[in-house]
Amino acid sequence: MNALTVTSKDQFHDLLAEAFAEKINKTEAKKISEFAVQHLSHLPLDELLARRFADVYGSVLAAWKFIQNRAAADSPVAVFNPDLESDGWQSTHSVIFILHPNIPFLIDSIRIAINQREIGTHTLYHAILQVERDRNGKLKKLHDRDSKASKAKTSYEAMIVLEIDRHSDPEELRGLEDELQQVLQEVRIAVDDFPAMKAKS
Repeated sequence: MNALTVTSKDQFHDLLAEAFAEKINKTEAKKISEFAVQHLSHLPLDELLARRFADVYGSVLAAWKFIQNRAAADSPVAVFNPDLESDGWQSTHSVIFILHPNIPFLIDSIRIAINQREIGTHTLYHAILQVERDRNGKLKKLHDRDSKASKAKTSYEAMIVLEIDRHSDPEELRGLEDELQQVLQEVRIAVDDFPAMKAKS
């Protein structure tokens, strides 16, 4: 995969869609391909082409699996080192997946928390997904960005991905996971309190 064979993100996504269709049943492959367009929307083509195609394929598949379940009170966070044998893709960095209701200050708060630990961030990208879930939090439908779906049935969730300095110690990975959960909780409290604070001022 290189810039000589792919000249646009549309072409790149066509190749991804073909790859998914080769290994996954048609209906599921179509859903994953549509997710990939949103998930990778903020990554420039040259950065995608700088990666092994198999790693982009694997990371999209991992992110798709990650968003499948989110109960109303949950904000899933995963900090991990992708492994070729167990995950089907690899990275020279540690990877963070975060799925959270879309509220203000998320990205800035996460970035500050990472910087305070003096951890280098190599890539940060996110997508705002309009999702429909059942009562148990299982994903029923991912709507496209122009969807006029009923707001009563859907919600907006931020799928955030960071690639940071690699940490090989499992304890460090768990510690960072716990810290990010704490940061997300503090952001939710601040956002929930803001209307009342504004009313008093």
